[in-house]
Parts: sequence; structure tokens; C-alpha cells
Amino acid sequence: MKQSKEFQTELGQKVAVEREQTKELASKSNAILRNIGEGLNPLVKNLTYMGSMGMHIYQSEILGQIFFIAQTETMRDVPEETASAAHKTLKQELMNTYGRARQTKRSGF
Repeated sequence: MKQSKEFQTELGQKVAVEREQTKELASKSNAILRNIGEGLNPLVKNLTYMGSMGMHIYQSEILGQIFFIAQTETMRDVPEETASAAHKTLKQELMNTYGRARQTKRSGF
């Protein structure tokens, strides 16, 4: 738990955020992400693919830094409320992955 608090403190106080985007690379990687999402559709006849989001994490041992790349461009046709619900589900899946209990409402959702 202490490591998590230290990480959050460093992330909030010591981190320099730089945003950079290469249009050609972004277009190519977004097409790949969209293809993955479309390919995972379990009921192609009944379900319409709307979008995908991805988070990629990189670590540089030499620089002692962590880099994140978020892919959200393919979410343009998805209402923000729907995207937020999907993001919440992703967070719950991550909690489960790390051995923590999934937070659910009384309804079980």
C-alpha cells in the first residue's frame, strides 16, 4: 500500500507531462485497434462495433521513467456516458487482475 501512495505522490508532484502525437503513426495504430475490436465481436449479426480504447505502458530503465500512450481516437462515435461506463468496467477488471475485489452495486453491476 505504501508503494501505491508513494507512486501517486510522485505522479502528482514530480512528473513532467509531455504530449506528442505523430499523425501517421496514430492513424495506423488506431486502424489496428479498430480491427481488433471489430474482430472480437462475438455476435457480428447482432452487435454493432462502436469503438475501442487502449492504454499502453512503457518503462525506461535507463531514464528511470514510465511512459503512457492512450488510444481514444476510435471512440468518436461513442457517447461520453457510454465510454465512461466502459472505463469503469475496465477499472473493475484491473482490480480483479491485481487480486482486489470488484466493486459492485446492489444490483450486481
